[in-house]
Amino acid sequence: MVNTKGQDVVKIQKNHGKEAGTAMTAPQKIHAYEYGIMFLLGCFIYSLLEIAARGYTHWTMTLLGGIVGMLLYRLHGTAPRHTLLLQALSGAFIITALEMVVGVLDNLVLQWHVWSYREMPWNVYGQICLPFSVLWFLVCIPALGICEVVRKRFQ
Repeated sequence: MVNTKGQDVVKIQKNHGKEAGTAMTAPQKIHAYEYGIMFLLGCFIYSLLEIAARGYTHWTMTLLGGIVGMLLYRLHGTAPRHTLLLQALSGAFIITALEMVVGVLDNLVLQWHVWSYREMPWNVYGQICLPFSVLWFLVCIPALGICEVVRKRFQ
């Protein structure tokens, strides 16, 4: 309702078009430099994890880590805050899907032999497997925490 002085219109505009008292917040705009930071963090953190786990990494995995960092940041920035486990599940699915794409290209097409899950249970063409998908779910939980820290830094 608008009175003759237009006070109600101003009140709604100050609340970004929402009624006063609602707890909903709109997704914040994500700037290019935030994606750049998350790309670099993803490259660095994934490479460190892989070097710690098996002693080496491959440049394609470093790039994939950066892409995953950006995608997790986007996922976390647009999802409701109370859905951490659903975000981690979505992140594990994203990582597994990307791992399949890169694995087919690196290992099957180019035959670079970057990794093989052939000895792991429930593997698909040796490129992805259920145990590592579960690991990606677990890794996504602290990764999404990092996304939250970075997001708060740029609010």
